[in-house]
Amino acid sequence: MLGSALLSLQVGYGAPATGPLRASRQNPRYFADPTGKIIYLAGSQTGGWDIQDDAWSGYAAPGTRVRLDFHRYLDHLTTQKHNLIRLWSVETTRFDKGPPEMVATPMQFLRTGPGNALDGRPRFDLTRYDPAYFSRLRSAVAAACDRGIYVMTMLFEGFSSVHPVGPGYVNPGANPWIGHPFNAKNNINGIDADVNGDGMGLEYHSLASPETVALQKAYVRKVVDTLNDLNNVIYEIANESVPASRDWQYEMIRTIKQYESTRPKQHPVVMSYYWPGDSTQALFDSPADAVAPGYRHDDPPPANGSKVVLLDQDHNDWKSRDPRFVWKSFLRGNNVIIFDQDVVPFDWERGVVSSDDKSHVPIRRAVRHTRSYAGRMKLAEMTPQDDLASTGYCLAKSGSEYLVYQPNSGRFSVTLDAGKYTYEWFNPSSGTVAGKGKVTTKAGSRDFTPPFDGQAVLYLKGS
Repeated sequence: MLGSALLSLQVGYGAPATGPLRASRQNPRYFADPTGKIIYLAGSQTGGWDIQDDAWSGYAAPGTRVRLDFHRYLDHLTTQKHNLIRLWSVETTRFDKGPPEMVATPMQFLRTGPGNALDGRPRFDLTRYDPAYFSRLRSAVAAACDRGIYVMTMLFEGFSSVHPVGPGYVNPGANPWIGHPFNAKNNINGIDADVNGDGMGLEYHSLASPETVALQKAYVRKVVDTLNDLNNVIYEIANESVPASRDWQYEMIRTIKQYESTRPKQHPVVMSYYWPGDSTQALFDSPADAVAPGYRHDDPPPANGSKVVLLDQDHNDWKSRDPRFVWKSFLRGNNVIIFDQDVVPFDWERGVVSSDDKSHVPIRRAVRHTRSYAGRMKLAEMTPQDDLASTGYCLAKSGSEYLVYQPNSGRFSVTLDAGKYTYEWFNPSSGTVAGKGKVTTKAGSRDFTPPFDGQAVLYLKGS
């Protein structure tokens, strides 16, 4: 029976999100809802097309049009028991390569003219917002809220604004600034965020232009007004901006916090890894409530509780399908979000529509299984204690509960307090509980051998 028994799912899924979230006072590695209940966040992202059609038009093959069926996407997430998504927002209408008929829409600002932008369509009015964009934004976040899914709502995006696309992408050398509303040739307001005039727009994510910053803050306030009453909102300032964006991102974080202090609800704000360079210290020094750093994919460090950490696979190794990333992140007190581009049937490498090859199934399941254990344990009392397990991955409250991960195979040791424990072996590869029992032990190191080969999870709970 045990060999075929699926891991029981002890937490409720599909109920509306409760919030807004706050860093838990009891265990600040995690968010908590207004009742103090720990919310371990684990989910996935598509990498684009969330609320805009043809959002990465520079990557698409001629004749290819991309639009995400968002409700079908939510069906997928609910089935997988994920409770977090990253809602991408693209800032440019098109790159300077790719089919000219593909223009991302709707954008944040209205296209009123007079005159046409560089993509051949009416110029933007940066003081007026496109109701279609904000309607989609509101509908997407509200629909996710109804299903208990929290949303990292991206406000700005580095690769569609300040990063030219380099080698390794479908269109190397493509420049997103050609389709950006804050390009002087694309708006009617006389705004040019390309302060040094080099045609790159790198200063857009900086404090170099007061006029630009004022308009950015107005847009941020518009997003807050659109979403403030919802319980599942987590604001993300920018995806992988440039190192020079640090002070600008700090200012945008303060803008959200100051403005939401006058609104009915206050939501957490995330600062994400900027690229290139090591941004770790800048993230932890920021006024953000949570951070999404970039670490080695194969060995994420333990969370120390100074901020909630969202380990985003996009900042580590976005192409990997290795489920060990999820387990290692979880066992070290982090929250996690995987990069599941197969949800949208588009091949980033070849620029063609393709089918889901199911290669993401193991890593999707790892998200579901870690959420299950998070719901069964007293997570508020557990901390990463790598020194207790020879594997280096242990989440524990000594003498009470231990969750140990073996990412490789074979016997390992765990240092336990004296007492009686029930134990459970879980096989992450098959998704099954492979054994249960009881053990009485003296204080000290004890060896355990999984009853199967490959990665293994051992759950010990004190009587």
